[in-house]
Amino acid sequence: MTRRLPATDVVVVGLGWTGSIMALEMARAGLRVVAIERGPWRDTSTDFPTTTAPDELRYAVRQDLFLRPAQETLTFRNNLGQTALPIRRWGSFLPGNGVGGAGVHWNGQTWRWHPWDFTHRSATISRYGQAALPADNMMQDWGITYDELEASYDRFEHLCGIGGRAGNLGGAIQPGGNPFEGPRARAYPAFPYAFYTRITREDSDAMYAWLRSIPPVRNTVDRDTLPFPLNIRTVMRGWNAVFFEAGRFQPVPGRSEEWNRGAYLVTGLGHCGACHTPVNVLGASRASEAMAGQPLQGWFVPNISANEYVGIGAWGVEDIVQYLRTGATSWTRASGPMAEVVEFSTSRMTDADLRAIAVYLKDQPARGVATAPPPLSAEIPRMRAGAALFTDNCAACHRGDGQGVERLIPALAGNQIVLQRGAETLARVVVSGVRAMATDADPTAPGMPSFGWRLNDTQVADVLTYARNAWGNAAPAVEAETVRGLRPR
Repeated sequence: MTRRLPATDVVVVGLGWTGSIMALEMARAGLRVVAIERGPWRDTSTDFPTTTAPDELRYAVRQDLFLRPAQETLTFRNNLGQTALPIRRWGSFLPGNGVGGAGVHWNGQTWRWHPWDFTHRSATISRYGQAALPADNMMQDWGITYDELEASYDRFEHLCGIGGRAGNLGGAIQPGGNPFEGPRARAYPAFPYAFYTRITREDSDAMYAWLRSIPPVRNTVDRDTLPFPLNIRTVMRGWNAVFFEAGRFQPVPGRSEEWNRGAYLVTGLGHCGACHTPVNVLGASRASEAMAGQPLQGWFVPNISANEYVGIGAWGVEDIVQYLRTGATSWTRASGPMAEVVEFSTSRMTDADLRAIAVYLKDQPARGVATAPPPLSAEIPRMRAGAALFTDNCAACHRGDGQGVERLIPALAGNQIVLQRGAETLARVVVSGVRAMATDADPTAPGMPSFGWRLNDTQVADVLTYARNAWGNAAPAVEAETVRGLRPR
């Protein structure tokens, strides 16, 4: 069954790396763009986390992340006398599928081809003569030169934050880089300052020395994405005057050395509030709601204040230490953006620093709603529907009493993630699936499959509403619109 969609200026078929960049550029030019994508969403933290042993059946045998030759393939021939035929089984170089799939496996390499590669047939003949190539040699020029493509190389690297050390800038060889690469228009970008202003000079010098020991990473922010007047950089002077407080961290008199160390790590180096503290309309943290949680990038960053209902007030110091070290407690596991924090940061910290963080967080005031609202009645239609859906889809792992499996499958009963005022994280996990964090201390990384293909928006909302109001839980109902907004587009 077909349906006619409203007319638009441009239709992009395939919203992957190339399609999304094209769509972005055309949308900025004022065109109305609609993208059509049949593949699944690809996300680093859920599809291929670096610390997780892959599912061999799913990836190696069924090749889940890669293009199905039956759907779309390439043609191939060994010489000019053959008829090119479709490839029916991939070899080593597997084309990725889905949104972002071209960045997977061998495709996830971003080196630049050498200028000679673009004209290797004509360049070979020019240097060595026509006789250097056999008559049946299929070497061809690409039809485009390195100089013509350099602007696109440069654009992609800066859009995606590709890092490295430039070896050739405008024809000038750079020390430490690849001297054989083609000339670049500009070098390979910076981090937030509202929290890092508290870092001591000793720590900033140590970080600088470490960064100098590795190839630098750049992540240039594309200023064109900011609407007027935020795209005027001088506006930041006004923002800084109102919201920015420069100055290094100063220990609080009367507090223990451990508490002050935790305060320094949480408010400075760890910049926990950058995600966990709600911001105002101008992007400044609301000090009165510190660590109260907020929606961010399709997730709901949880409350980590001392609130016992939705925060970590009921957690012990050792619970927090264990979570930050291993990514798991007996009832919950890190996933999504927090999994990256554990993997690349807290799992590598000393036990003393982790304990200091826990001691400081436990001493912070409770934020957000302090008591649970009355739970929804189990007899209303949505709860009945949700209970049936839970039994059919969730109970096998999370158990009928919502207790899960200790240290493996998160409990839903009493879980603060389930009770947050926003249900974005829950909806995203159900729709897209998720894989938990794996660390050296806790290498098991259980994954939850996607149910987005099986449940519609209303069903996802109903089963989440049930989970948020069963087994002693109590939280607002989830609306289908929330789920719809989190589905891959």
